[in-house]
Amino acid sequence: MGILLSEATGEQVVLREFHVFGRNASRSDTYLPDPHVSLLHASMRWCDNSWQLTDNSRNGTFLDGCLLSKGEWITVQRGQRLQFGMHSANPWRLIDTAAPLACLLPLDANCKQIELTYSNLLPNPEPPELSIYQVSSAQWLMDTATETLILADGDIVKLGAYRYKLQLAAQLDVTLCNTLIGSGNIPLLKFLLSLDEEHTHTHIEYGKKSFDLGEREHHYCLVTLARRRLADARAGLDASAQGWIESAELAKMLGMELQHVNIQIFRARNQMMKQLPANTKMADIVERRRGGIRFGAFPFEIIRGSQLEGSYQP
Repeated sequence: MGILLSEATGEQVVLREFHVFGRNASRSDTYLPDPHVSLLHASMRWCDNSWQLTDNSRNGTFLDGCLLSKGEWITVQRGQRLQFGMHSANPWRLIDTAAPLACLLPLDANCKQIELTYSNLLPNPEPPELSIYQVSSAQWLMDTATETLILADGDIVKLGAYRYKLQLAAQLDVTLCNTLIGSGNIPLLKFLLSLDEEHTHTHIEYGKKSFDLGEREHHYCLVTLARRRLADARAGLDASAQGWIESAELAKMLGMELQHVNIQIFRARNQMMKQLPANTKMADIVERRRGGIRFGAFPFEIIRGSQLEGSYQP
């Protein structure tokens, strides 16, 4: 992430893909309450794999003491000093020149910002309290123990006793597309169970490619949800009604605490999204509504031993 450090206060600013500095609090990404700063003083942008700075002000913007020509974009290197206004007493330094990322900005002392990828188990994977994941360049979701919520830029996220503010950066989605697979197809999931159902192996077939997800505890949780969807489909239920099961009932079927079930759901989605990062549909591998949960509208096969138990096509 691009980060500016205030030499006067020690404050850190995480840069958006296009970031505005100024004295207009409602239109600036970073509010500078300094009489020497213009309402919309200067801007930084991520372009050609570097951070660039331009001046829009009356009082000037300086880079290492040199006045910028108004409207000209200048590349900023790590360690260079930025000053907004000739007489400003708050110079800044660029201390991180990485590409912009969505992140959680801490609102409490003694916390650091948290970089977000397209799928995140928070506050840590062992065990996660919740998951935050990206389903499109403009939409992020948060999966808690009880529901899935749509997140917007600036929303407050609580992790344990600490609070964070979500800051989005549209540039992140570019990093998700560097695969050979298009994002329009729906993958086929194959669940391979041992006869005693002590072991569950999962494969994904996607176009001409096949992915082995190995044997994981959370795969059996997916199988249990898939079986409910398959049974409802065979019973003739409408697709909108297929597969829903109360979270408490699922926990009882799996013989585990509800908290452990939620952790398995978080991990299952996280693994699927990391395996196929360019396919945003993988975020819907498990769907939630208040109190209920189901396997998403994906084709699948369940093979127990060497026999096909059932297959599903949405």
